[in-house]
Amino acid sequence: MIQDDLGSENAAIAQYKEHIKLCAEEGDPTSRTMLEGILSDEEGHADNWETTLGIKK
Repeated sequence: MIQDDLGSENAAIAQYKEHIKLCAEEGDPTSRTMLEGILSDEEGHADNWETTLGIKK
């Protein structure tokens, strides 16, 4: 179950990175900044799951 949660976090991280890139290309700094904050949270969640699973990066 935790491994599935980590997979979901990593998928979300990839999507946020794509959206951030699109915002930069389209000149939307407000959405980009908002998404960067969400991305940071998601990366923290992934780090927590990796720690729980004993995965080192």
